Amino acid sequence: KLAENASLEEMVRFGVAAGSAATLNQGTRLCSQDDTQKIYAYLSR
Repeated sequence: KLAENASLEEMVRFGVAAGSAATLNQGTRLCSQDDTQKIYAYLSR
């Protein structure tokens, strides 16, 4: 989001989406981009 010149609000929203997506996985696996995008879209409504 930084490279897209997003607002601070959008960057925080994306960070929350990525953190939330990470909790969908067991163990220490990273979040998927698809899950992150879905949650970000939901938060952006």
